[in-house]
Amino acid sequence: DEEINKIIKLTTNETKQLILIRKGVKIFKLLIIKNIIVLRMMLNEIIDTSDIYKEINLRLYLNLIQLSNQGKYNEFELFVKTNENIFETDLVLNLLFNMKDIIIKNALKKISKTYNSISFEDLMLKLKIQNKNDFDLLSFCSKSKDHIGTFTFDIKNQIINFSKDYESYDNSNCRNYLIKRINHLHSLEEQILKSLRYKE
Repeated sequence: DEEINKIIKLTTNETKQLILIRKGVKIFKLLIIKNIIVLRMMLNEIIDTSDIYKEINLRLYLNLIQLSNQGKYNEFELFVKTNENIFETDLVLNLLFNMKDIIIKNALKKISKTYNSISFEDLMLKLKIQNKNDFDLLSFCSKSKDHIGTFTFDIKNQIINFSKDYESYDNSNCRNYLIKRINHLHSLEEQILKSLRYKE
């Protein structure tokens, strides 16, 4: 009986350890997924949200994707600050604070699809740029041409004219760096799954 009790105790302890390992793996895997989502947002890639919608622990990230795609930076910034502790725990807070240019570019892209031309003043209002002195519109538009395509400035009349032949965001050092990070996270996820199968 004593030997049986020892075996039962050892089996129980091993089961508890396995449960803890499984929980740890699930938490870490979810952390990887969250980081991949944010990195893909920084690449301005189209993200399939169907799976994200099903996972209750990723609902905050669904909101982030929607606000980013809609180009709503002020709402995005408020949402990040409201959930700052969560995003800090998820190790993505600093990345999210660097999303401003991407989100404004998304807003600019939507405007360029809607308008053939728009005044500088109206454009600044639609982009919700509060401090106009700290924002160089002409320079920003020039840097965003991968998003908005061909455009011309009418400095005299303070108007920007858009064409419709825009191209998607293309290669850059930043893009390559982020892709490497995504691949690294995918590699970690695969290692975790292999480790879990080995434990079984």
